[in-house]
Amino acid sequence: MTGTATGPHPARVTPTAEPGPPTNLPWLVGGGLAVVLLLLAPRYGYHRDELYFLLAGRHLDWGYVDRGPLVPALARLADTLAPGNLVALRTPSALVAAAAVAVSAAIAREFGAGRGAQLFAALLAAPTVLWQATHGFPQLDVASAISDRDSSYSGRLDALVLQFVIISPYVVPIWVAGLVALLRRPAWRAHRAVAWAWLVVAAVVLAGGWQRPDQLRRWFTDVTEAGRVDQRVGVDNDENRGPIWLCRGLRRPWADIWHTEVRHAG
Repeated sequence: MTGTATGPHPARVTPTAEPGPPTNLPWLVGGGLAVVLLLLAPRYGYHRDELYFLLAGRHLDWGYVDRGPLVPALARLADTLAPGNLVALRTPSALVAAAAVAVSAAIAREFGAGRGAQLFAALLAAPTVLWQATHGFPQLDVASAISDRDSSYSGRLDALVLQFVIISPYVVPIWVAGLVALLRRPAWRAHRAVAWAWLVVAAVVLAGGWQRPDQLRRWFTDVTEAGRVDQRVGVDNDENRGPIWLCRGLRRPWADIWHTEVRHAG
């Protein structure tokens, strides 16, 4: 009598992507990007966000209502070392943009890309010179609009669309294909949380928040526009000329409103 012994089934092994070969080309692309950004830095005046960073930097703290302490601290440092110098103020962002190029290539390498694909990823992260040239360099129009004191956008949907505008239209299909592949390829399972992180944040941005003054009228019996913000800069945008609401007559205790609706609303 003979028989066949069977042992436990072998564990299922999930394939993983082997890192691609290293290359220095993305660093060259990133360095070139930083140089171009710094050469163009003095071409137009302050953006409203930069003025805000400078003002926040004069009141250093561990945090602010809409950001951490790093950017205002860097703005304070730049304005202290070189007061009024736009190149100094914009140097940190130029260096971060260059680092983003290198990081993009490093991510591609982590997913198994060869030297050519890593360079391609780095070029995608750099300014879209080809697309700009084909369409008459619309970024120059944006810079001109900023110089003419018009640089506003608003709305949660605008914030989402702006991400794709910044990526640039011709890169968006590649970006979407990468997102889908990251969610589906077994070899990239270890990095799948990156894709889910973006999807969750995008959903929160679209679903969160409230529109004033309707929300205020849920909390107060009397909501009146008392005036408008005047930053004395001649700009009409989301911050300047925005309404100031005078609220009276709480419908329920403020502590209850704070803990149930405001504290974790962002």
